[in-house]
Amino acid sequence: LVKAYAAEYPELHEEMQKWFAGFTPDLENDEDFWTFADKKDATRNTSGIVLIAKNRYAADRFAKTNPELHYQKLYTALCLGEVPPSGEIQGYIRRLGDSIITRAAFESGKESEFAHTRFTRMETVGNISVVRCEPITGRTHQLRVHLASIGHPIVGDDLYGGGFALPRQALHAGILAFDHPFTKEHIELHAPLPRDMADFLAKIKKGTANES
Repeated sequence: LVKAYAAEYPELHEEMQKWFAGFTPDLENDEDFWTFADKKDATRNTSGIVLIAKNRYAADRFAKTNPELHYQKLYTALCLGEVPPSGEIQGYIRRLGDSIITRAAFESGKESEFAHTRFTRMETVGNISVVRCEPITGRTHQLRVHLASIGHPIVGDDLYGGGFALPRQALHAGILAFDHPFTKEHIELHAPLPRDMADFLAKIKKGTANES
């Protein structure tokens, strides 16, 4: 969580580092301790599960053994329009023009820009699709960019054409499954759909029922 705030508010980085060093003095001058174990779309205003290592050794162990850990993270997205039943999106994601925030999908690019997403439409409610997404890679804004690139931006994602029906993008990390890097125990975590997304769907369903 400290790293997430530091990323969003770089001007507070120094103060937060000093504060954090009060609990771990040996890290006061360490610039490399802000480490997510899970780097797949730890995005501001995305709800759900985030995996954070307790220390750098655990994060490093997780990263080095990750291909063998049967790692899977699944997101639920509410998208505009009727998304195809299932599919895969592959391409390259990088910054758009001179923007330091907005990304876009391209047909070619560097290996480090390659992005791959699998998706399945779970249900359609009115003009909204409930979509299960699995980011195979972990590029910045990957799911948001990919879904917008096929004409179905995420509800509330005003940056990529999703409008303002919600005060944030309707994207939720609901399932995280992986093998523990030390014990090899298989762990599966679930986070229920948050109230804002659930309430939004309920309103759409109610409106659809009234129309029929």
